Amino acid sequence: MPIRVVLEYQNDDDLDLPMPAHDGLTVDWVPTGPDRRALVDAIGDGDYRGWATWVTAESTAVRLAKSALARDHGHNKATMHAQAYWAAGRAMGRQADVEVDAPETPEQPTAKTASVLAPAVPAMVIAGLFALVLAVLEVVPLVLFAELARRLVSGADRAELVSVGVTALIVLVAGGVGSAVLIAVMHFYDQVYAAALRRRVLAKLSRLPLGWFAERRHSDIRKTVQDDVSGLHYLITHAVPDLIFAVVTPLVILGYLFAVDWRLALVLLTPVIVYVVLMGRLATADKPRLTKRMQWYATLPGDAERFIGGQQTSRVFGDRATVDLPGEVRRLTDFVKDWQNATVATKSVLLQLNRPMTSMVLVCFVGTALITAGWMEAVAVLPFLILGTSLGDRLLGASFAANGLREGMEAKAGLDLLLTTGDLPLADNEVALTSGPATVALRGVTFGYTPGRPVLDGVDLRLAPGTTTALIGPSGAGKSTIAALVARLWDPTSGSVLIDGVDYRDVPEEQFRSRVAVVLQDVQLVRGTIADNIALGLPDVERSAIVEAARAAYIDEVISALPDGYDTVVDRESLSGGQRQRIAIARAILGDPRLVVLDEATAAADPDSEWEVRQGLSQLLAGRTVLVVAHRLHTVADSDRIVVLDGGRIVEQGPPAELLEAGGRYAAMTAQAREALR
Repeated sequence: MPIRVVLEYQNDDDLDLPMPAHDGLTVDWVPTGPDRRALVDAIGDGDYRGWATWVTAESTAVRLAKSALARDHGHNKATMHAQAYWAAGRAMGRQADVEVDAPETPEQPTAKTASVLAPAVPAMVIAGLFALVLAVLEVVPLVLFAELARRLVSGADRAELVSVGVTALIVLVAGGVGSAVLIAVMHFYDQVYAAALRRRVLAKLSRLPLGWFAERRHSDIRKTVQDDVSGLHYLITHAVPDLIFAVVTPLVILGYLFAVDWRLALVLLTPVIVYVVLMGRLATADKPRLTKRMQWYATLPGDAERFIGGQQTSRVFGDRATVDLPGEVRRLTDFVKDWQNATVATKSVLLQLNRPMTSMVLVCFVGTALITAGWMEAVAVLPFLILGTSLGDRLLGASFAANGLREGMEAKAGLDLLLTTGDLPLADNEVALTSGPATVALRGVTFGYTPGRPVLDGVDLRLAPGTTTALIGPSGAGKSTIAALVARLWDPTSGSVLIDGVDYRDVPEEQFRSRVAVVLQDVQLVRGTIADNIALGLPDVERSAIVEAARAAYIDEVISALPDGYDTVVDRESLSGGQRQRIAIARAILGDPRLVVLDEATAAADPDSEWEVRQGLSQLLAGRTVLVVAHRLHTVADSDRIVVLDGGRIVEQGPPAELLEAGGRYAAMTAQAREALR
């Protein structure tokens, strides 16, 4: 059984702690950070659905890790134990006046990102205070109407009845107006808050590494930006007032009824007490079933995704060849059916306990007995008939408010995860860079997509101006990672990447992107005209320049043959792979970059269009510094320099002819490729 342990350390001495031996054990040590995201980042994008997880660390780290495991990996209370055992900035355990000789530990800096709800807390507190007053006002008219009924039966004079009735109406109107104003003000505030939050989220997205977007599905990003922000609406606008109304109103009613007659009030509480006791017993009996259901809910989404993704295999070898999803759904259905059959009797009793009719019958029977015995006046039963029949429903209303509160907190957790993600440092002032081909240098670069698991380790590499450097090596060697760092999709964990002697982090984003072009294997077009796609990032460029770039990329004839030419609307899946590749090349030519990063740009081209793609690339690469990620050796045989990678390190580099003559790794790979073509 595989076991992965992620340990966050603050001191280098922690790395000397012994770990038990286990065949399937993997231990990753990750340095703590001021943002407490070390554990979240170490979880990474692996698939941990169906795993049993145990999280215990600093409180903020636990909260973020718990949110990530729940949102991205489907974990819940049945599959995840999460418990914080200390909080940053607070003493651990009890303090004692004991002097201990111990080395001083440097204080860990903290860099807290303001919580999503932090700006809304004052408004929510004020709304809660108003709701408290309004909750009392909501009960006052009911109490006054009950008193009106009692006095009417007792034969009070007309003036007294009118006074009580008018007072009840005034309070009723005041409460209604107050509630309407509170709701309107909170809705208005929610619109302002949501707009500010969306601007904050969009600003965050603009500062995230571009590689962050490549690792996530568009639907997940859209959910965070759109659905989670909208999901805070109930939490901001309604949750606090609803919860206060649900708790305060029945308590005030209950207090009034106790003041009228404590014996009948106790009897009225009997269904509620019985309901709570039966629910507690039912929850205890259902705990094993609930745990099993939560485990199913944690694993089913992942199994469904694998089942759908493996349809080509399952259609040939049967449903069980990938995941027996139909069998799992059938077993879950049978499980839920048996569960409902076992608890339907108890649930039917619970349903009847809190019905208004139950309370009314109980009040009538017991009230009649008390009146007959002379222990209570007959008119005293009226407030119980008016107010007491809805007491159970009002108390249960708190559970609905709590559910809305929980859903809002889940949306908050997703936004907190996004807003605590590390940014790319963005410079403000332009720097002096050469006007010719760029010089790029990697100095002592170490980088890993997951903390504790470096993909590159101490890489030093120089791209001479105006030369073409090709990266080759086995899968997972770090070729695409170096290309991503050179294109600044990510920043290195340690070390630096420089362009013309200036650290990437000191170059403003707009200035950097104007000098770098990236052409990947799978080109995605944005919805718009072909001209818009070629001029992406240069909206004011003239049409003649767009056409000239398309001609240089050997795509002008294809575009001209379309019904609307350059005004033809395309989207992500429009055109063939080779045609999209040439549009990307035209886009890069139009931008006139000083550095070009290619990730096997001809891989998506069919044989008929590969020649055109190569001709377009020759126009793009002329006189520029080029970094090529090569998966097929023959495509980079004419490069100025070959860099062979293995295990995140450079094992060989130099001109192709020299490497072939040396008989090293490149020579062996070339011989193997030639043998495969025979």
